[in-house]
Amino acid sequence: MCFSTFIQNKPSFFSGMMRIFDLGATFSHYGSEKNPEELDKKAIYSDFCAVDEDLRKFVENFEER
Repeated sequence: MCFSTFIQNKPSFFSGMMRIFDLGATFSHYGSEKNPEELDKKAIYSDFCAVDEDLRKFVENFEER
């Protein structure tokens, strides 16, 4: 579970078509967790994973030079 794609809904053709008619923005619901604290924990963890991956790539590129 790295990166925060679990928070967003998976797009589909049907959901894209429905968003055209969704004037009140009632169709967008982010996160399937009922507990907002758990969702925050997962989001923070995925942010740290992304930063960790970026730092590892930077160190690898730096060591090659």
